[in-house]
Amino acid sequence: MSPIMAELIFAGTVAVATVFYAVLTWKLVRETRSLREVQTEPKLHVILGNHDSPFNLVRLRIENIGLGPARDLQLNLVVESGGREAEKMLEEFTEPNFFKTGFRHFGPGQSVFSGFTNMTEGDFDAKLGASFLLSFRYESATGKEYKEEFVLNMIELKGSYQLGEPSQRLIAKSLDGIDKNLGYLITGFKRIKADVYSMEDRKLSQDFEKIGKLWPRIMDQVKVENPRVAKALSDAKLEDLDGEILVLRFSTEDSFRRCQYERSLTVMEESLSAVMRKSMRIRCEFS
Repeated sequence: MSPIMAELIFAGTVAVATVFYAVLTWKLVRETRSLREVQTEPKLHVILGNHDSPFNLVRLRIENIGLGPARDLQLNLVVESGGREAEKMLEEFTEPNFFKTGFRHFGPGQSVFSGFTNMTEGDFDAKLGASFLLSFRYESATGKEYKEEFVLNMIELKGSYQLGEPSQRLIAKSLDGIDKNLGYLITGFKRIKADVYSMEDRKLSQDFEKIGKLWPRIMDQVKVENPRVAKALSDAKLEDLDGEILVLRFSTEDSFRRCQYERSLTVMEESLSAVMRKSMRIRCEFS
């Protein structure tokens, strides 16, 4: 291969590479510009939907879902079809004043609601057949003009329903109830109803737990001293400790009667008093 041919091939390769890199650079610049536009330009969006509560109320939610503000926003809502019912709904939707005045500044994430219409009032089928055209006209912060149109068909809401109340509404009700109750307490309108667990109650609970652990030992001691009493108390259950009185509960009436009328029950009380190291008595109950 001659030197001239080699130089021509090299020059052609460089030219092709240069063109390739120029195309890539142009695409990169275009994508960067598009990304910047997405991050700085507004984007208006509208949702036709039911009110959270009550569900039969329908309204429009207009929101700026873009990352930039919309300037000099103008809105125009007109009837496309639906007759007199649609005209009446149009009056209800456009009741807020911003449909007449627009917005000088509509920030990113900002949203507003139209007026509402009650779907259960008037001719329901005629309302479902109505459709509207909502037009937006606004500018971005860079001066770029936007014109957008949305067709809103009421028939899209047919068959929609709601189960129960929205969670946010239930949370709001709960917080309102808490706030009201705190207000009652602070002002003294109502008093706190509380069961106080005193030191005496705690001591009784500890003694009752101790008796439960030592009960087999007490029964063995009673059995040695008086088997008849031990037999009468064989199906007894520890029910409660009322001060210095241990309450025993029986499931059978025969055992209950033996416990009630057995004079030698004092043997049981003596054994219990010895274990607890204080004077104790026993009361029998039947259920």
